[in-house]
Amino acid sequence: MTPFFIGKGMGYDEHLMRSNYQYLSQLGHEGGVHNTYLIVWINTGLIGLIAFLGGLFSFFIQAAGKCIYAFPALIAVLISAYFEPWLSASLNPYTVIFLIILVLILKSKTDEEALA
Repeated sequence: MTPFFIGKGMGYDEHLMRSNYQYLSQLGHEGGVHNTYLIVWINTGLIGLIAFLGGLFSFFIQAAGKCIYAFPALIAVLISAYFEPWLSASLNPYTVIFLIILVLILKSKTDEEALA
């Protein structure tokens, strides 16, 4: 029951998929876990998943006051993360681009700041 809340550690999803490779291949599944939320949950547990989503939502709530494109970007990222694990990969180029976009959204000036 404890791994449900605190996870099994970083990279456990890869270990889990490799240890069940034969069975998964017979079922027609190739590759790793194809869901960012599931990867974060397996590796860091429910506490890590809540912290991950809480940080993501709090950032976009903060950025929504500065940029009208914050929530559309959040919806796009949440849907994409459901089908592809790019958000959980640290050296993936999409993750780096996403982080750059986050910084640009947060640092964008509102109309009031631009006029002042």
